[in-house]
Order: sequence, then C-alpha cells, then structure tokens
Amino acid sequence: MATQLRDLDVDPITRGHLEKGLERLRDEFTGTFSAETVERFVAESLEVLGGARLPKAVRELLSEAARAATSAATALHTLARDPTQRAALAEIVALEGDGDRIVHELRHRLAGARVASQERGELLHAIEAIDDILDGIEDAAHDPSRAGDSLARERLVRVTAVINDLVRTSMAAASRIEEPPASRAALHERAHELNDELPAELRALQCTVTDDESDVLAALRATARLRQLRSIGQACIRALRTIEVLAGAHV
Repeated sequence: MATQLRDLDVDPITRGHLEKGLERLRDEFTGTFSAETVERFVAESLEVLGGARLPKAVRELLSEAARAATSAATALHTLARDPTQRAALAEIVALEGDGDRIVHELRHRLAGARVASQERGELLHAIEAIDDILDGIEDAAHDPSRAGDSLARERLVRVTAVINDLVRTSMAAASRIEEPPASRAALHERAHELNDELPAELRALQCTVTDDESDVLAALRATARLRQLRSIGQACIRALRTIEVLAGAHV
C-alpha cells in the first residue's frame, strides 16, 4: 500500500496537481494530523480508488495495440500504392499476430487487476475492436494483386489513404485515454469526418468494379475487398466510442 505520493504511478502533470492539493490539506489539518499522516491518507485513498488511472500494464498493452494498428494501416497504404511490396504484407501479417497476442495478454492482466467489472468489459471491447482493425487490414492486404486487377489503382490508393488517416487518428485518441477530454476532441471530430468520407470513396471505387463486369470472379473478389475495407473503418469508430466510455471514468 502506498504511503507517499512518490509511490503512486502517475504522470508528472498529475503529480504536480496532487502535490498542490496535498499542501492545501496539510494546511487545513495542521494541529490535527501530522503532514506525514495527511500524505499517507491521500496516497492510500488514491491507490484504493485506482487513482483514476488504468493499471500501468493495461495502459501499455492498449498503447502497443494502437501502435500495431497504426503501423498496419500505413503498410496497407504502401501495399495499395505498390502491390509488389511484399515486405509490407509480411509486416501486416506479423502485426496481426501481435494483436492476437495483446488480446490474450490483456485478458490475463485484467484477471488480476484492480479494475471494475464494467470497465473490464469496456477494455476488452476496446482491445478487441483494435484487433478487428488488424484483422480487417490483413484480410484486405492478402493477395492484393488479384483483387487489385479489378480495382482502379488510383481509387484504391485514395481509399487506403483515408483508412490510414482514420486508423492513425482513432488510435492516437486511444493512446491519450487518460488525458483531459479536450485533448482528444479534435481527434474525435477528425475520426468521424474521415469515417463519413470513407463510404463515398468506397462507392467511387465500387463504380470501377461495376463498370467492368467482364471477369465475374475478379469482380466478386473486388467486392469482397471493398467490404473488408469498410469493416476497418467501422472497427475504428467502435474502438473510438469504447475509448470515450472508458475515458469518462479515467479523467
């Protein structure tokens, strides 16, 4: 059990606010409790309540998952620009494997963490949504040259650029889960703008498929690819909404 503020796992800004509040409490209880006793009460209370902080190991796993999704989206955009970039595909496959590992490890960490049951569920929803982003990216990246034959390359690059921006923006918000809501407001707004933009880009891409139905099998593959791309955007918004629910309990 923590007995001093320095024993708590908090960032420097939060520590500064706590120290200022502690000084006021010491002044208020001068003559009633010693300065050490006041600090012990504050430190123990914050630790029991979780200090409005997620456990460090959980925060690190959430950030790791967000970084993996961001890197995978960048690799998908690279692959759309040049399908011969097989290293990008290999990176995506490896990152999807990382996502599966993180989900498993988070479940294990939460089993022994001091986290409320509702927040535990929201954390799992958040990390599973990020894993869905990685799954969607891997599905869309597989064998791009075959589906790409039926998709206009320029349009496909535009779609993956929007997805790349959407993933990066929503994952940046995930990484800032414990910052004040104002610090995520612009990211939240931008992510929704990109999510609104994505269907229009996908419809334009769909037109390139329906305009050329000479190869039915290729058209079917291309249509499946469009659904995969759309699922990535949906997973981003699902992750973002879950992060905001969690953030309401941790700011």
